[in-house]
Amino acid sequence: MSKVTCDQFRKYKIASPQYIAIWLNGYYSGKRGNTIVEAQDLVANAKKMQDYCFKNPQTPVMQAVETLWGPGK
Repeated sequence: MSKVTCDQFRKYKIASPQYIAIWLNGYYSGKRGNTIVEAQDLVANAKKMQDYCFKNPQTPVMQAVETLWGPGK
């Protein structure tokens, strides 16, 4: 995932953006020790990722996630 760009994410070049966003949500929730899954948040977060990546196509997906949901967010 560290080499995937937002352009690849939003254009389905790796997998469905929703699936990737769900995986990323779980990955970062696990890093924070949060074991609760809010289904509504998954859909909203996937939309936020798609919107961010549309505006920032060359940004690595992992950097986009840090920007949107990193420490202190």
